[in-house]
Amino acid sequence: MDETRARDLATRAIERLGGMDAVEHLFVEPHVPNPEQEFVIEDQRVIVRLRDEQRPATVYVGPYTFELRDRRLVRAAGA
Repeated sequence: MDETRARDLATRAIERLGGMDAVEHLFVEPHVPNPEQEFVIEDQRVIVRLRDEQRPATVYVGPYTFELRDRRLVRAAGA
């Protein structure tokens, strides 16, 4: 899987949760036990971790990690 395909799958998962605006504004309290949503899109596991007070929403697709910043997905630093 290349980064372009991973980004497309990440975007599709975000859309299933209501889109970039909705996910960027969703906020999870620290005590919430499962702040993640998992999807299977085109036989690929995609995990969306909702944002909390310490980090932005994060999407994991295969070896790639993206963060949702200013309504767009950016490759996570060090990923």
